[in-house]
Amino acid sequence: YIAICHPMKAQTVCTVSRAKRIIAGVWIFTCVYCMLWFFLVDIQVSQDGHVQCGYKVKRELYLPIYLIDFAIFYVIPLLLAIVLYGLIARILYLSPLPNHPDTSATTLHRSCREASEAGKGGRQGRPKTTLSSRKQV
Repeated sequence: YIAICHPMKAQTVCTVSRAKRIIAGVWIFTCVYCMLWFFLVDIQVSQDGHVQCGYKVKRELYLPIYLIDFAIFYVIPLLLAIVLYGLIARILYLSPLPNHPDTSATTLHRSCREASEAGKGGRQGRPKTTLSSRKQV
């Protein structure tokens, strides 16, 4: 979303260290939240050696837990994706299309050809600047 709707902010907001922190935070939250199940379920072994999972508390108490799981791990991500894709679609739909025929794929082809012809004249490739050498995520 940020890269498409706010491309100028994306260079400063979307960093590798921030992505690693977000991923670590999601994993920690998920692990802590799912540890709840260690205390809610139990293994029951019958006399004949048959192993079965069982509940430690009343079954009526599990409905809110299942609904919370459903909301946190399905409904909220689904709604977030719908909203963000809707915003992306709105930005792309409302952005004006170029009026000049020069801005088509032939312009890209022409600029690549000019760059390759300029490279034959002595300097190879384009100069390394801070912007061209910056690692993008």
